[in-house]
Amino acid sequence: MQVRLFTDKVLKISEEDVLGVYNLSRSHKKINLNDCTNESIERLRKELHLPDFVTTDNVETKTFQHAMGKLKNEEAWLKAAVLYLISSLLCPQSRPEISLKYAHILEETTQISKYNWCEHILTHLGKGLEKKQSKQPISCW
Repeated sequence: MQVRLFTDKVLKISEEDVLGVYNLSRSHKKINLNDCTNESIERLRKELHLPDFVTTDNVETKTFQHAMGKLKNEEAWLKAAVLYLISSLLCPQSRPEISLKYAHILEETTQISKYNWCEHILTHLGKGLEKKQSKQPISCW
């Protein structure tokens, strides 16, 4: 990916750069949020004891933190912690929300490291930069 800093300066960012910063997996499995089903989101919602009024695939951060603080099951807490890190550090959103669109990936916590997180973070960054400057995108692949 390239980010245009000025009209004549470009910053190149690669998976290796993401790997250098976060030291995350670059395994073969691609993360596709479109693969997440409503059923997997619902299972995760129940496992994390999210309130009934949470009916979308995004949860307000304060509501999520409150539910996370009450979790007693170690596996559920791990899933919540991973979701929190993804939504707040690795792939933050413009609103203070936690995305449940990773539910399908979290169904088997032992498989989380099998995904290419470096590529996913880079893709997320690129899409975010494209949205900010829709008339003149500042990123390209």
